[in-house]
Amino acid sequence: MSLSVRLTESTDSEDLYVLCKFLADDPALSGRLDIATTPAKPGEMGSIVEVLEVAVGSGGAVTVLLNSITTWLRNRGTDATIRVSTPDGTTVEVATRRLRAMSASEMSAVVATWTRELTSSQQVDDAPEN
Repeated sequence: MSLSVRLTESTDSEDLYVLCKFLADDPALSGRLDIATTPAKPGEMGSIVEVLEVAVGSGGAVTVLLNSITTWLRNRGTDATIRVSTPDGTTVEVATRRLRAMSASEMSAVVATWTRELTSSQQVDDAPEN
């Protein structure tokens, strides 16, 4: 399964690259990341970063991804929101403002809920037919 990671409400166009580098430093995610870009339109310079694609094969990798994203967001000096989506459109939204107010145990519970949401549709899709 592949998850799409989109950064919204960010003031810096380089943030998705910075997030990608941060995620790539985690051995569980290294080699699973790909930045998708849109070619520049006539008159524009360079490509536009659209989305970060992350290949995840299990709930464990999804949990690692979400924990890493929440860590990155909590340590930012500015506000941002990240949307993580499955191919079937199931989406969770992670916002800096919300995370800063959470305790470690609250954040663990929320990450577990997000992981269940993102992996439940894939488990249904992969279930053998009777």
